[in-house]
Amino acid sequence: MSSKVYDDLGCLLLFNNISEEDMGLLIDLLQNEKYGFIALLREVIDDDKVLLELLDVLSGQRVQFPPRRKVYKTLERISIYTFCKKRDFTYDSYRLASKQFGKRIPQIKAIIETMRKYVDSEEGNSEI
Repeated sequence: MSSKVYDDLGCLLLFNNISEEDMGLLIDLLQNEKYGFIALLREVIDDDKVLLELLDVLSGQRVQFPPRRKVYKTLERISIYTFCKKRDFTYDSYRLASKQFGKRIPQIKAIIETMRKYVDSEEGNSEI
């Protein structure tokens, strides 16, 4: 085994049978101001094997999450699109979505068009 096995992707999975006590120690030892989110991830994920896989894949990487506002607005757009899609994108669906989501019909139409472009694009890489 290489002396730099710890640099290899997948090396943390060697510890997939880690005990609850050992996992707790790992979290305690890694947690400080710089890595304080690890304990939060453990609470949220609630699966030590998945947490180890996540740490393995993301170790040494800088991860940036979109602002909560962007996530909220994107989820709202998806909800509007799905709402209208279930009603076959009829004018009535736009009217109901307008009431449901507190937006004017032209805003609803614009959101639907943006989402359609994204959904219909082959890559799906355009920004919504």
